[in-house]
Amino acid sequence: MKGFIEIRNEYGNRILINVRHIEEVREHNFNDTCTIYLAFVTPNAMDQDHFEVKQSYDEIVTLIKEAME
Repeated sequence: MKGFIEIRNEYGNRILINVRHIEEVREHNFNDTCTIYLAFVTPNAMDQDHFEVKQSYDEIVTLIKEAME
């Protein structure tokens, strides 16, 4: 689906994300995973909306590039 990527969160659940809402992808060097931060925050939330994902930074970058084509 153009404009979306499928990720797996830290529990292994599949999630579709609209790439236009991604603000930052941060690599975790210690376990080859990353965090995807979204460009909005849920009202009254203490932290920015984000997903801890099982994919590597490079895998997420590739998925984003493919979704944008």
